[in-house]
Amino acid sequence: MKLELIVPTTQENFLNRKKAPGPHLGLAMVAALTPPEVEVSLTDENVTVIDFQKEIDLVGITAITITAKRAYEIADTFRAKGVKVVLGGSHPSALPKEASQHADAVVIGEAEGIWTNVIEDFKANKLQRIYSQRKQPSLLNLPIPRRDLFTNGAYYFRNTISTTRGCPNACSFCSVTSFFGRTYRCRPVEEILKEIETMNYKKLICFVDDNIAGKPKFAKELFRALVSYKLKWIAQASVTIARDDELLKLAAASGCMSLLIGFETLSQDNLVAMGKRVNVVDKYEMVIRKIHS
Repeated sequence: MKLELIVPTTQENFLNRKKAPGPHLGLAMVAALTPPEVEVSLTDENVTVIDFQKEIDLVGITAITITAKRAYEIADTFRAKGVKVVLGGSHPSALPKEASQHADAVVIGEAEGIWTNVIEDFKANKLQRIYSQRKQPSLLNLPIPRRDLFTNGAYYFRNTISTTRGCPNACSFCSVTSFFGRTYRCRPVEEILKEIETMNYKKLICFVDDNIAGKPKFAKELFRALVSYKLKWIAQASVTIARDDELLKLAAASGCMSLLIGFETLSQDNLVAMGKRVNVVDKYEMVIRKIHS
């Protein structure tokens, strides 16, 4: 059995740029969850061209809203050739009825605990229209993502890794809690370190967590463990990281080079309306100065 996993492009002239920002870690995890007897390949349309003539048994396509239109075009093309298609990711998870018009099956939410069922059902010619989680999957003993499927030299940030899922906040404009839930789940630090050791961690590492400081106790444990690795890293965090001096010092000591923080707006009323009460406009300057210091 041959499985093709596809990341749709976000722009029409994608091949004109030198590199893409980073690989799709989610599909690398899907590949790792796939039974070993299945031959898996991964095509990221942001860095290469999809081969629609390739002999494939099953196609899995991920989509966010900005790539949904292109994802549906790709899906329709393969289905017209008689190839079964599975759609997943945040957009199909939010709008499964829409996505199901372009797919033989739609996976809602995270792949752990579902994907092996999809493969087995496909083999038995019993593919279901919808697959969804009954509960949030555990982050214990996750397999190592199939980074060997990434195109070499195609990304600015090849070393991506996830240590948590979810966010303790519930901002109305954000899809994170609807996809991962508001429960903030953390991987065991020892498992994170083992995964880092499989990477070329002497180069910059990008933590793809939506809020790496969502649980300060966990973040401190992780940062302490990272100090001896002498690596450099970037991540996303909320403004609350600036409220904890020890956390900031540990972040710096562990190799933090940059934090991406969503200030969103200079209007406090707008923040309240969006449910992002952790941000206080009057304290933005203090937060920035404190992090830079």
